[in-house]
Amino acid sequence: MASATFVHEINVADCAPGAGAIWWRRGHSYAFIAVALAEVALTWGVVRLVENFVNGPRGFENAATAAMIGFLFAQCFLLGLWATLGGLPTVPRWLIVGTVSTAGALAVTCEMLTTNWEQFIFQGPVMALFAGLTMAGFAVVLLPLRRLAGWRVDFDAAYHPATGRRRGQIELMDFAALFCAVALPLTLCRSLIELMGNDAADIGVIVPIFGALVLTTAAPTAYAVLARRRVWIGLTISSMWLLAVCVVQSLLAARFPDLDVFDGRSSVWGLNWTAFAFHFGIAATVALPLGVLRLLGLKIITIQ
Repeated sequence: MASATFVHEINVADCAPGAGAIWWRRGHSYAFIAVALAEVALTWGVVRLVENFVNGPRGFENAATAAMIGFLFAQCFLLGLWATLGGLPTVPRWLIVGTVSTAGALAVTCEMLTTNWEQFIFQGPVMALFAGLTMAGFAVVLLPLRRLAGWRVDFDAAYHPATGRRRGQIELMDFAALFCAVALPLTLCRSLIELMGNDAADIGVIVPIFGALVLTTAAPTAYAVLARRRVWIGLTISSMWLLAVCVVQSLLAARFPDLDVFDGRSSVWGLNWTAFAFHFGIAATVALPLGVLRLLGLKIITIQ
């Protein structure tokens, strides 16, 4: 992120009214750490469960795989959300997000790809870079909300006093922050190409396609859970939107087979149930941890 954002957040930490209540004196900080560790363990557990479930009842294999893919991409969305709009100064926040992302990617590598240490040494960095690339891509998309909408995702507004600038106004340093954010996924993508060679040719297609599909579900769900008011109304609207997205994707996949990123053979009553599993996996992955933290005070804070 840009240095201007970093300097601003350091000043916030120094002069905010609640600065005396530093993070290790707040109970929600430890709850947040516990949720982050649980998410890493859950990543390993879900992959292991699906890998064993593949040999289960016929017809559920594709749905289970689609739900797992949605779960993994949604985890990257959560990391991108916190990296962009979360509390703490920029450098510690991104270091924490990078650490959690790497840990989750290594857990997936260990369970899904290989148990051989020689292969793990190669595949582990590849998966870590892919997870970082996906997370950074979501962060780039969400970054404008930080300045244009003035949004932060945090437990206490005391850490975010008014900036004195109107929302919706961007300055030179805001463009610099966006360029820095864009540079990160491009750098990670280049590193993947160096490691994987020709096998990385599809990364530029896979990440944007799945990223767009994930955003259609994850973004409304996250907003509905973290909204300051009318949470139940927001969740109801988000659920209706989720069903609409699943139906539309099913119809498009039936009309244009090339858009079927899963397996159309699982269609029932004209609906692609793997698409339903994919999007419901995303919604559950986003709603459950954010819902737990919402009970402890996590919400969208608007900075004037």
